[in-house]
Amino acid sequence: MVRATACHAVGRGFESLRPRIKLIVSSDLITIKLVSMNQIKIYEHGSGKITDPVAVKELEDSTPNSFRKTQDVLVAAKKYINKSGLFSSERSRLQKIQAECYELSKALEKDGFLQEEINQKGRAWVMIEYLSLFSNAFPNWQEEYRVLNKFVPEFF
Repeated sequence: MVRATACHAVGRGFESLRPRIKLIVSSDLITIKLVSMNQIKIYEHGSGKITDPVAVKELEDSTPNSFRKTQDVLVAAKKYINKSGLFSSERSRLQKIQAECYELSKALEKDGFLQEEINQKGRAWVMIEYLSLFSNAFPNWQEEYRVLNKFVPEFF
């Protein structure tokens, strides 16, 4: 018997975080597996999702340091995608994303975001949970979130 429990960010107003479970069904056997599906939620173009001012205000008020650093992470991801930057290489742009992610991780710790989960599930998991909340508030950075889904687990 598999039992799943919800994880909550106590005292920070992020009770909407839920575990992700994947059901795998084969033709002969039904198997339930807990699979790491910790990825940033991406809202596709044309989904009608726009910037949510209420979510923006909640994030900014509860995690001011992280809120600001996340903007730097997204700008670094955008530069990676657009291959912009005078004399920059792919490697240097990737290093910039990594450095900004480390700064965001420090800011999340300073803001006390999911502090207990950092030790239990790791920094990458906590960062992706925060970026998912940020994606909900600012859904217009889809390509940047895709890049971060790829690289954040590799950085931590």
